[in-house]
Amino acid sequence: MSQAFTFFVDIGGTQFSQSSGNRLQEALQIAHRQGRSFCLCCTGKQIPLVVKRYNKDNVVPHYGLARWPETGLDHDADCYFFGEDTESQESSTNLPAFEELANGQSRAYLSIALNIIERNMQAIALKKTQPPAPGNKRDRANEVTLLLKLWRLAGLNIYRGQDRRWYQATFNLLKAAKQIVINKEGETLDQYLLVGSANGDKLAFEHNHHVLDHAKKKYTRLFVIGRLKAYGRDKSRQMLQFKDFHGLPRIAVKLDQLDAFLQDKPFYQELLNKEEGHIIAIACIEPSTKEWWSVLHLNGISTSTQMVPVEKSEELLFEAYLSSLKRKFIKPLAHDGSTQYLQRSEFILLDTPTRTYCEVFDFTALPATSDLAERSSKHRSKGQDYLTWINAPGAAYPALPASNKIGLSET
Repeated sequence: MSQAFTFFVDIGGTQFSQSSGNRLQEALQIAHRQGRSFCLCCTGKQIPLVVKRYNKDNVVPHYGLARWPETGLDHDADCYFFGEDTESQESSTNLPAFEELANGQSRAYLSIALNIIERNMQAIALKKTQPPAPGNKRDRANEVTLLLKLWRLAGLNIYRGQDRRWYQATFNLLKAAKQIVINKEGETLDQYLLVGSANGDKLAFEHNHHVLDHAKKKYTRLFVIGRLKAYGRDKSRQMLQFKDFHGLPRIAVKLDQLDAFLQDKPFYQELLNKEEGHIIAIACIEPSTKEWWSVLHLNGISTSTQMVPVEKSEELLFEAYLSSLKRKFIKPLAHDGSTQYLQRSEFILLDTPTRTYCEVFDFTALPATSDLAERSSKHRSKGQDYLTWINAPGAAYPALPASNKIGLSET
């Protein structure tokens, strides 16, 4: 991680801020070999941090701070180190799809090459080579994995008590895309990412214009993200419909691709025709004719109107309950690379003295009473509160612990 941390940190008994410069690097070099480091974002509590060494092959390595495992949600919600912990790769022989870099960026290894000529050359070379030896494989980021990474970096699975609009979401997504390096040349995802924007959103319009101009010069594929709109079934090939399309080129999609994305997802299909939420689609597209692009792959996630990811009706209802009360909470996303991208149907309140875990269920799929008791006991053993809500006809929402914060800053 970069050193743009929000609060003071303690390294070897001395406090440092993000402006400490060379003194910070010297202290981190010593702490990497011996000593301990802590974040001081919460009054009266020291939260351990990891000192990492980057650029190991360079003569002068760079040192940085990162979250200590399983402490991400212990930090203040406005702290740089706050966030979910992603799954460890220790149990896998594969290298991760996302690699942390020294400057706070991540290197993403994509499942598809964006340079079209490069892709063709890779296909030819692949036929002439033997399969890679076991243990040398690397996981690859597909479209939905990339979208979830962006969503988490942009903080869109965190509701901070203020209503969020799509133009704010796209701004945060493009900002997050600058943190993801996608090739050896050091280019970042924002250079290859289009966003569906509303008429009048000048920043997004200008961004899309620059991306398309860049694509013409390099002849590349692109990614596009937008709020999917309901589509007809009278044409086997049609224009990809977004609720906001200002600055986007004409994009052709096959009906089969839309159906493949939405099949076995009745909740997604329901949201397409409702105002209570959105289907956020991400597509990899390539130039087809002079004015048209074609969809290669299509995927996406479902969210509330506040852009908080939800996967079930009971999650959508409970999210609406929390946001109507202007409560501050996070909807955890699953670990990078997971096919089931959401963890338990869980919301974590951030504005209570201790973290409060709210788990929701549908009355048709309740866990065993012993399982609920075990979950409650596990949370309380960690000093966390735990409550449940069952979505059933006429069911009242649970009483929530009182909020202890006026508000969290919106980023």
